[in-house]
Amino acid sequence: MEQKKTEEYVRAFLHIDATGHHKSPPCQTWQAIQLQTKDLWELGKKGVKCHFDDETKRIGIRDSINRRFVELMQQKGNVEAQEEVSKLAQSNLTRLFNPFLRLLGFDGCRDTPVEILHVFLLGIVKYVTCDFMKSLKVKQLDRLLASWQLFNINTLNISSIQAKYLVEHFSSLVGKDFKIVLQTAPFVLYQFMDDAQRRLWIALGQLATYIFQTRITNMQQYLDELRKHIDIFFWHAIHTNVQWVNKPKFHMLKHLVEAIARFGPACLFATEKFESFNSVLRHASVHSNRH
Repeated sequence: MEQKKTEEYVRAFLHIDATGHHKSPPCQTWQAIQLQTKDLWELGKKGVKCHFDDETKRIGIRDSINRRFVELMQQKGNVEAQEEVSKLAQSNLTRLFNPFLRLLGFDGCRDTPVEILHVFLLGIVKYVTCDFMKSLKVKQLDRLLASWQLFNINTLNISSIQAKYLVEHFSSLVGKDFKIVLQTAPFVLYQFMDDAQRRLWIALGQLATYIFQTRITNMQQYLDELRKHIDIFFWHAIHTNVQWVNKPKFHMLKHLVEAIARFGPACLFATEKFESFNSVLRHASVHSNRH
């Protein structure tokens, strides 16, 4: 905990050295994760729960399937289940681990891109929005409600703005709601901000325009600009509240550049595109509780 209060900790989060130059952290490898997962199993089956939990936190790896087997091995009086697990470990050890660890052609470090719905919209944008909304007074909330109700939506490609819902339920909005917040912020939210908040939101809005690009003509130039705007946003965010460096989704955003370089525009692998099929699958499923 003491380390989190140091300048070195913040620099490591920003991937920069003491001189301010970019310094990439050592990359985790899929092979190392596979080995560390097996090491955790060897440690956990010995029965000392605190040692297993401490090592899990230290290396930052968690296999939910293997963890269940470890819990069985650590239970007192459950001899029958422990014998079954031991037999399984001797006959086919891989059955005790997540199948993705042995999936051919899959690299868990490189093939799991940063997902902008949950990392950016439901992560960073949500944090910044909630932090701002909580700072408003009752009279300001009334004026904010009126501003959203009177907003001209002709250029936003949406049918309406649920102003009252945005004001009253800002902590439980979904991705499309936070897109509206981002697009309307300069005209609706800026009037309640001080200079520092306004600079933070300007940086956030500029970053969003790069993140939601659907067509990239010059990849290297785009990646350089994206990296620059991520750094600018983090500079303003840390000057507003340095504790945000402890948020995992802030850290994940630093890796968005690598994800786009590998997979293309972030919108192509956004979860919301695939979640749009949820209702179709739900209506087709005879097991759905919606029937």
